Amino acid sequence: MSTAVKISIFIISTLVFIALALTALIKTQITPGKVRETLLPLAEKSLQRSVDFGEIKIGLFSGISIADLQVMQKNGEGEFFSVHTVALHYQFWPLFTGKVIVDQILLDQPKINFIRRPDGHFNFCDLLHEPTTGGNGSAVSGQHDRSTALPATFNLLVKEVNIKAGELQYVDKFKNARTPFRYSLNNLNFKARQITLDQSFPVDLSAVVNGSNIDISGNYNFSHRTGDLKIHLAPLAVVQFAPYYRDIFPGKLGSAQLTLNLEVDIQPDLISSSGKIIFADVDLVLDTFPDTGLKKARLGIDYALNYNVDKQLLAVSTLLFNFNGINLGAEGEVDLSTPDPYLVSRLFLKKLDLREVMQNLPVELSRKYQKYSFAGMVDGRLDFSGKVSSGIDLLKLVQLSLTDVRANSENLRAGISGDITYADRVLQLKKMLLQYGDQQAELEANVERGADNIFRGEFALSANTLDLNKILSEPESESRSEPESVGSSTGNKGIAVPPETERKTLADDIGPFDIPVDMLGTLAIKRLIYQQLNVDKITANLSLKNNYLSITNFTSQIGGGELEGSALVNLGVKGLSYQGEMSLRQPNVMTLISGLFPATKQSASGQLLWQNNFSGSGTLVDNWLPALQLKGSVNLQQGTIKGFPALEQLAGLLLNPKLKVISFQSLTGQYDLRDGLAQIKSQLNSSKTELSSSGTIDIDGRLNLHLDARFSPEVLDKLGISKVLKVTVSDSVGWGILPLTIRGTLERPEVSYDSAALQEQVVKQGAEKLSQKLLEKLASETDGDIEPIKQLLDNTLNKLFGK
Repeated sequence: MSTAVKISIFIISTLVFIALALTALIKTQITPGKVRETLLPLAEKSLQRSVDFGEIKIGLFSGISIADLQVMQKNGEGEFFSVHTVALHYQFWPLFTGKVIVDQILLDQPKINFIRRPDGHFNFCDLLHEPTTGGNGSAVSGQHDRSTALPATFNLLVKEVNIKAGELQYVDKFKNARTPFRYSLNNLNFKARQITLDQSFPVDLSAVVNGSNIDISGNYNFSHRTGDLKIHLAPLAVVQFAPYYRDIFPGKLGSAQLTLNLEVDIQPDLISSSGKIIFADVDLVLDTFPDTGLKKARLGIDYALNYNVDKQLLAVSTLLFNFNGINLGAEGEVDLSTPDPYLVSRLFLKKLDLREVMQNLPVELSRKYQKYSFAGMVDGRLDFSGKVSSGIDLLKLVQLSLTDVRANSENLRAGISGDITYADRVLQLKKMLLQYGDQQAELEANVERGADNIFRGEFALSANTLDLNKILSEPESESRSEPESVGSSTGNKGIAVPPETERKTLADDIGPFDIPVDMLGTLAIKRLIYQQLNVDKITANLSLKNNYLSITNFTSQIGGGELEGSALVNLGVKGLSYQGEMSLRQPNVMTLISGLFPATKQSASGQLLWQNNFSGSGTLVDNWLPALQLKGSVNLQQGTIKGFPALEQLAGLLLNPKLKVISFQSLTGQYDLRDGLAQIKSQLNSSKTELSSSGTIDIDGRLNLHLDARFSPEVLDKLGISKVLKVTVSDSVGWGILPLTIRGTLERPEVSYDSAALQEQVVKQGAEKLSQKLLEKLASETDGDIEPIKQLLDNTLNKLFGK
């Protein structure tokens, strides 16, 4: 027998003897009773809690197991931690080769109760020892010092760590001690296999969190501190956690179901993650919009990001939002190394279909906007850069392309198309097409935002043709069925006023507007059409500053004449306010009337000069009409008027059809409208007729005018009045003077004699004629001065006729 064999037999025999001896020692000396006597005091002293356990099984070659381990709360009230079975199974013989092989570490049915007390401390705070401080002031923790790590030559292998049917209960008494919040994690199962110190090993975890399943699986490497995880959370009711977000959430969340499907990759200095987050059945009302809420909304988030731990840099390569089918995208980075994070990001709008957006928005959010029927495509991006606290200054670049973006306005459809660019605080609009129905204008602008957040720049608005008839037309259900008379509206009113139940107040009007701009611009329209009138070559200078819109150097050609004007509009008040002036020189009046009132039988001709000042407020008829103030004059030379209702009534009263048409050398008038009542004065002069009127016209078209009509002898002879009246109203040269009144409305005037004025005139005429005859007789009978006699005669006749 060789020496080697002998030595081997000796070593094996020795090991067998040692094993038998250790087994006998364990069976006789390390008994459960002695272990309990030794272990319980040590455990209770270390944990400062009452500890108990059941049967202990110890096997030198198999392992150790403890049954019914229980740790009570520190105050003795209830259980802190318990486990039905704790078992450690290992392999004995590999220990002699420097290997630690653990077949299984098992925790069967562990239960732990976490409690947050009313003072904010947890029931396990005393178990978290603060690190001691060494002599040099650095923190020292002997139990976790790297010097105690296993030598590199010592190999550890744990074949399986298994937690079965675990349970965690969390009770929070901090926010409400009387009715604490309770959360549970049940059916906790954890399994890790083939655990080594220098290689990756798989892990799996599953549990039920407040009734929702969560599954986590992946791999981890201790030595490299790397790993990857996949996380899946079945729909979880977010509202259950309301106590922890209620105080900071800007609204009220009625319901929401959270679903997660995530992947996480862990590196020593980098954490990467991607996946999908879904919030379903969201019922939400924001404090800012209390009247608008979300019902059964859905928000999906697809993302891919990484976080550099050393640099504290969060990089988002993919961030896709899907809100009820509405898609938005984003990417960027956030530097979290400073108290005020620095953001660099980009938001994508990829062919956003506005019609689909409106269809997919919750009804509660879109109901008030459905009437506009939005449509069109928006494509582009928004770039942000700067500190998070910078607010609007974060916005660095906007590039938007609008394609046939449209919305309903009354009975027409308005739209806009073109490119919008905002960069380096400069906004540019390139060939923006503004559409209203089939009307189209082009807008170009270059605007810079100053340090005071005021936008300054220039713009140009132009159009080839604008048809106001289509822009101002009313829906068919409200269309007028009869032509309007000049200066009047429908019915017997001057202006169509809504029924009393529909009257609007200043609160219903637009404004006020606070527009932070300081802009200069130009307006150029080649042709504007209103009714059948063409207004050509419209140009104006525009200015918008401090909420005031100024229109200056307004010129246009109309009816062969020239229209000029200016205006100032205050946008900063409710209903707006405005003032200005206009003048019209030498147009063809017949062209004006036939163009403005194509269906009317009334006409006029002559050379016109019109000047008008105006002021007022309000944009709704009920508001602007009572507040409107007009003051101006009209001068018409060498013309004719016919077909006007007042002339028709005058001709009928005097039984002379020729008065329906009057030619004149001049027709002048002045008007002053204030508080809904216009003071009117006018004068018509011709070789055969003179008409002088004065009085009032109110905004409803009601007339209260006095008309002095003078007719030449040849016209007076043809009037259908009695010879006595003709003689009575005739003056010394044979012209007849008839005092008349005009009542009724502009559309239905009522012309009649002014009886009081006529009586006074008859008396005056009679006194003058009698005085003249007496003077003539006295003059023939006396050769002296008759002036004293004339004065005495006038006084006598005045007393006689009641003067």
